[in-house]
Amino acid sequence: MQAMQDSANHSNPIPFNQLLDLIGQRLRSGNRIYTVVEVLAEGPCLVLEKQSGPLGIQMNQHGEPLRRTQNLISLPVYLPGDWTLNPHLGELTELLLASRD
Repeated sequence: MQAMQDSANHSNPIPFNQLLDLIGQRLRSGNRIYTVVEVLAEGPCLVLEKQSGPLGIQMNQHGEPLRRTQNLISLPVYLPGDWTLNPHLGELTELLLASRD
């Protein structure tokens, strides 16, 4: 476990194309399961879709309800200010570290 934490504190970022390989991967956070549906270059951030629970209401560009859908959240890949991997990435950290080697 300590080796994984040490290797998560690299001073260089993971190449963006390797982050794209995470699309479709699942992430467990507490009792919720999310699927990576997109990677945003800004940040970079992972866009996660919740796989269970009540549906949210998606609004259109005018603020009117459009449809019911799973909620999306964005999760920064790195902690602010350095290249340390976000601890909320959970088991995705292992995939990211393997892609660095």
